[in-house]
Amino acid sequence: MSQSNDNFFKLSVEPLLEGIQIIDPDYRYVYINDVAAKQGKYKKEDYLGKTMMEMYPDIERADFFLLIKEVLQNSKRARMQNQFVYPDGVKCWFELLFEPHPMGVLIRSLDITERKSK
Repeated sequence: MSQSNDNFFKLSVEPLLEGIQIIDPDYRYVYINDVAAKQGKYKKEDYLGKTMMEMYPDIERADFFLLIKEVLQNSKRARMQNQFVYPDGVKCWFELLFEPHPMGVLIRSLDITERKSK
């Protein structure tokens, strides 16, 4: 990303409470904010340039991966709630919004675990 794009993201996207990821058509992470990295339990640097499959083996079997594929193919928004089970067995719920983006697909994620447990 260019320096001006980097500044834009730092000022407008980083402060959000939502996780923000941009995935390219090869399922490679081209952008991820701090919240999304924390939700995934990795550092931002661990994601950038890697594919989703490298970060999360067997992710292509997940329902939300099929929605990413659909958004990339059809350029239509999609939304879902998804339970994610971490390797340590901890379960969290996320509300996910998938939007077409010039670089691929933008994924917004909000941790709704507390709301789902009530």
